[in-house]
Amino acid sequence: MPIMKRIFRVIIPLLLLSLFSLITIKIIEKVNTKKITAERIQKLPDFNLKTIDGSDFTKTHLSKKLPIVLIYFHSTCEYCQDEAQQISDNFKA
Repeated sequence: MPIMKRIFRVIIPLLLLSLFSLITIKIIEKVNTKKITAERIQKLPDFNLKTIDGSDFTKTHLSKKLPIVLIYFHSTCEYCQDEAQQISDNFKA
């Protein structure tokens, strides 16, 4: 039995250390992934869209203090028109 006790005294701490290390690595990976995602979200690429009246709409027209939702759809598509109407109704509510 003394050999078994020695084995358990060595194996259990090693297993606990391995588990702790694995959990720490996973947490660090998750934090790094969140940082990279946050950096990507902060960078909006340059774009140039035409409005209904034909004027240009670019990134400079956006407010930097407010969240922005851009909805791009084809004006002759029935499904797009229905969805645009639903979105418009939700914004009014």
